[in-house]
Amino acid sequence: MELFGVFALCLLVFVTYLLLSMQLTSATKQLHRRLAAQEAALAGIAAQLGVPRPDSLIAGQVREALAKGEKIRAIKIVREGTGAGRKEAKALVEQIEAGGPRDLLR
Repeated sequence: MELFGVFALCLLVFVTYLLLSMQLTSATKQLHRRLAAQEAALAGIAAQLGVPRPDSLIAGQVREALAKGEKIRAIKIVREGTGAGRKEAKALVEQIEAGGPRDLLR
């Protein structure tokens, strides 16, 4: 009988965990949708005002660092400006170095 109680408690904990994780996943998706909508609205406003995109500014700083032969500094600029990991930042810098996109999001 005691084994059944332990099993029931474990099952209850597992089901509760599943329900909470589904609820968190739903809330996270909703926040991502809201953030995407706000970013799109902000990008539209910035375009109307002629404000350059932050990623194109970062790409310009990266090009300046590369022109001075400072590839490590360029990677650091990408990491700080975008939150990218080391490997991803290095790949972006190498893409820019090879004459890639003028900004980092295209």
